[in-house]
Amino acid sequence: MTQNFPAHQFRQQNSSFEGIDMAATISEPIVQFRNIGKTYDGKSNVLEGLNLDVARGEFVTLLGASGSGKTTLLMILAGFEAATEGEVLLNGRPLARVPAYKRNMGVVFQNYALFPHMSVSKNVAYPLVRRGVPRAEIRTRVDEALDMIHMREFSDRLPAQLSGGQQQRVALARAIVYRPDVILMDEPLGALDKNLRETMQMEIKRLHSQLGTTVVYVTHDQSEALTMSDRIAVFEKGQILQVGSPSEIYERPRSSYVANFIGEINNIGGEVVAVEGGICRLRTPDGTELCGADVLSARVGDQMTLAVRPENVCLRAGGDEGLRGEVTNVIYHGDHVRYEVRTRSSGHLLVRGSTDESLRLGHGDRVSLTWDENKARVLDGAASGLAGARE
Repeated sequence: MTQNFPAHQFRQQNSSFEGIDMAATISEPIVQFRNIGKTYDGKSNVLEGLNLDVARGEFVTLLGASGSGKTTLLMILAGFEAATEGEVLLNGRPLARVPAYKRNMGVVFQNYALFPHMSVSKNVAYPLVRRGVPRAEIRTRVDEALDMIHMREFSDRLPAQLSGGQQQRVALARAIVYRPDVILMDEPLGALDKNLRETMQMEIKRLHSQLGTTVVYVTHDQSEALTMSDRIAVFEKGQILQVGSPSEIYERPRSSYVANFIGEINNIGGEVVAVEGGICRLRTPDGTELCGADVLSARVGDQMTLAVRPENVCLRAGGDEGLRGEVTNVIYHGDHVRYEVRTRSSGHLLVRGSTDESLRLGHGDRVSLTWDENKARVLDGAASGLAGARE
């Protein structure tokens, strides 16, 4: 990147970028959603009783399946939709009567939304022209924004002459050029192939770190959310089930839905037979007793699910501890080996093990499965088998 645009120049011209201390921002929300409800027909709710704070300078991802309400919430924040109930605050001020063009938010869409008849520089300059910024300042700020995305040399090209990744970079430059309070992104990488999508994830994270601005990001891709976010809000049916850091969401899910939506996980159903010291003991239908962390204050007799990540399962040849089963599939992945194990009462379970040749396990081998009880979670509902990563 050229050296004529230090990040501090960008921050100095916008107070929202100045003096940001990420450790102190959690108590200083810039965006607040208060009891947000949304219905289109007066009967079914797209959003219901939703509350969420976004700290200044934070990267928050709204993650959920199609139809879960995440994009609707983003559109309410942008001003393109109106909430049926509740209110949205920006810097402590209600936004209900503030039109979209006065909210000082940059928006990046999946389809880029570039003007096909305008050059790259004119596309980036457009928000400044609409705001009446002097021509000389427009030129300077456009060059600075294009430098940030490594696109100055393409300033005279039309969007049709750019690749998908380059067009998305231009859309990002247009969103940041007028120094918005918040940048909103709605599935911005959905149209890109896997390798380019991963490259753009790093590019967006770099820009976020460099600018220190607030980002609210919508995606259905759990891997993308884990890679990019400071915090993730997991949506289902118009509600937020859990909010936390990527490690909290992945390692300490508080419901079966969250556990199964983020990454791969094994689900083992059973009846609670004891709860003590924060540990819950389940008995499976074949009589095997297994332990995991008591997340939901389970009671003896409850039908619950023990959820454990494949990488937290220890696989041993033979053995009498834990679950016993038979290896039905072994797949070499280079950095790890993926084992599928059939058990009597819990269906097929997945284990992610090392490539250590000393294991020497293969199809048909009898094995035992154990884990650290603190790395398994006893959650709602009864289920069996493994759940794969969702995209």
